[in-house]
Amino acid sequence: MPMIGNSTTLPVFVLLGFINPGAFAALPDPFSSDYLNVTETSAPDADFNHALRPVSDIHLTGMSVMIDAEDLIQNLHAPYHDVHRIRQYHVFADEVVIRSPFHLPQTEVRIHTRKLTFVDKVGEPRTYIRTTPLFNFSAPAEGVDGGDGLDGGDVYCFAETLEMPTDTFARFDLMGAGGQQPGPGHDGVDGDSMDECNSICDFPAVNEYTAGTVYMFDLSLGGDQFDIFGEDDWPDNGTDALAAGRPGTGGRGGDMLTNQNLMAVTNMAGGLSGPKGPNYSGGDAGMPSPAYHVSYNLSAGSPKMYTTVEGPRHILDGTDAEAPDPYSPFGNAGFYQQQVRSWFHPDVLEAIVPYATDAATQDRDLVLDMLNDYLRLTEEFQETTEWFEMTVYQQAKVNQRETEMRALLATLEDTSARYWPNYR
Repeated sequence: MPMIGNSTTLPVFVLLGFINPGAFAALPDPFSSDYLNVTETSAPDADFNHALRPVSDIHLTGMSVMIDAEDLIQNLHAPYHDVHRIRQYHVFADEVVIRSPFHLPQTEVRIHTRKLTFVDKVGEPRTYIRTTPLFNFSAPAEGVDGGDGLDGGDVYCFAETLEMPTDTFARFDLMGAGGQQPGPGHDGVDGDSMDECNSICDFPAVNEYTAGTVYMFDLSLGGDQFDIFGEDDWPDNGTDALAAGRPGTGGRGGDMLTNQNLMAVTNMAGGLSGPKGPNYSGGDAGMPSPAYHVSYNLSAGSPKMYTTVEGPRHILDGTDAEAPDPYSPFGNAGFYQQQVRSWFHPDVLEAIVPYATDAATQDRDLVLDMLNDYLRLTEEFQETTEWFEMTVYQQAKVNQRETEMRALLATLEDTSARYWPNYR
């Protein structure tokens, strides 16, 4: 059988409908890794999820994409689930199926797909996409305020159709992270006390010394001072308590932009603020209070008497410290916007042409419908503001895919084409 060099030709008896294309082979598996392309772009160290770390942007195109912890063919769950360095996770596919909980902390998630499906497995946790950032478990230094929680990652979800269980479980959890706990405070220190005058201070005198005397001395005729009791000092005040810091405010919830009504299954709540610290007590005043310094003319003159030289001095308790409340019990909620727009993004075309080429010998009509639909979507996209915001390189890439689709379409519609080179 002679061969034609054009790689987009089919057997003439298939094109003319004499033989059912399905008789040759099943359609290619749209979940095959042959149609999957994952590009990871690394960036220098960035402050991300409470650490300075290298971050990665994931750009994923496929015919049908499966996010499933048990799937080892595409393997799109384990390398990214609960990984703390994924800054962006963008998926462009004809179909996206979520079959396992998928946590992308602080990650911006973008999905453009014809059909988005969430599947819950029996006896396992329900599926979701979560962008809540990591919580900062470290404790600040004494008296330092806790840091605010990080904002939840934004989600851009554009789909033509949705399939998910009929409940209001948050399939998109964009909650902000909780605020950090405050730095602790401490109690004040009790003041040192002093002994009061006792029987050693009892001398003949025309009066009595004052209760609370902690220091007594004798003034001689020459003016010299001789200690009788205690020392020339005072009991100490209690020191003030140090207040705990203020709890960090919860992070803002992520934003949701979508063309579907996802409000009931989207959690955009702000994170809870950190726990309030304990109150602390000031130190107790040293005793006695009030306190006095007294002189007694033991060696000079008459009549003998006690004279209060200093006092009363009131010894004070330290000030208590009440823990401050957070500025708000939780962070601000994210923003929800439902847009009137197509689900389509031209990056989906990266998988369409290869799949259509492989599927043409199995189901010509299906491929014709697919190509016509994607050409229509491409032409509509080229009239949007997004098209004009693209770089020249990006536009050229889309134009190339459009040319490939038109070439394949022309071949499929040309019933004079004799056969497909890969046909056996």
